[in-house]
Amino acid sequence: MEHARAYGIEIEFIGSRSRVAECISRLGVACQLESYNHNTRSHWKVVTDASLGSYNNAGEVVSPILSGAQGLRELELVCQGLEEAGATVNRSCGLHIHLDCRDLSVAECQTVFKRYSDYERNIDRIMPRSRRGNARWCGTIADSSVKRNNYSTKQSLSNAIGRYYKVNLTNIASRGSIEFRQHSGTVNFTKIKNWLTFLQEFMARSIELTGVARTPRRQRSQQRWYNELRTEYEQAGGSVTYLPRLKKWKFITDQGEIAHLHNELIETLYEEGSRMMNTGLRRDWRDRLRALGHMPPSTFVVAGQPAPQEDSLESGLTPETIDWLQQRAAQLN
Repeated sequence: MEHARAYGIEIEFIGSRSRVAECISRLGVACQLESYNHNTRSHWKVVTDASLGSYNNAGEVVSPILSGAQGLRELELVCQGLEEAGATVNRSCGLHIHLDCRDLSVAECQTVFKRYSDYERNIDRIMPRSRRGNARWCGTIADSSVKRNNYSTKQSLSNAIGRYYKVNLTNIASRGSIEFRQHSGTVNFTKIKNWLTFLQEFMARSIELTGVARTPRRQRSQQRWYNELRTEYEQAGGSVTYLPRLKKWKFITDQGEIAHLHNELIETLYEEGSRMMNTGLRRDWRDRLRALGHMPPSTFVVAGQPAPQEDSLESGLTPETIDWLQQRAAQLN
């Protein structure tokens, strides 16, 4: 699916910068080797990047402003050039995507940030462990005060948080873009395209939800929600016990199938069950619990009550993007 919103790409790599620039140019994409700079060019540029710890055998490929099918075609050729040049990635490399926000209001920019923050734990599940939680060059925004404060201008919002976070707002006033920094380094076109598509759809849904009142999260004790879920599961014919040393819950279905689940997944399952029971779907919920022994360890349900317009991480995404999220989570978990 093609998206109209303009974007920019930064691909960090390990390898010869001159060789990368040469291979990309040979494929017919305008590309130049430059010293480090923050200037937006009309061509692709290959520059140094201090975060990679080496100026001799590492760098970053930075795109011009891209859009539509032509942008994706250039990106595909650039990835081909990186591979032909022998460029690789390691844990220090990242993939940064800028999405155009010049047409967005301050409130819409903040909603993008808030929703990413709300779903950060879920998005972590489609990232390697080195890019989860509070990583060095893409810090957590899960508890950021930016979610709670009000901002009247893009400049005040851009000054509210630093650059090295999973969502970087520092450019929204000066360059008109929101930067997403969490994805791990890759030179694979399909991976980059899938992440870009997700971000495009995620931003579009965030814009739709701006101004819609969101119901506050319900406060409860852990003991209460755990006991309620355990009761429901036992009524579904299984048994559940907590394993302190592993910090996991052991679920055994009525068929003897076993699943070991972490606290985060248990909590999302509880929240999903609460919503289903509140809408008269208790039997469906019990069927879901009964299948725990062979269900894939992936779920994308936000912890908390649904908004007046139903919202989840999957909300507003195409079936293809949802399939990618689930497959990616299964691969990495």
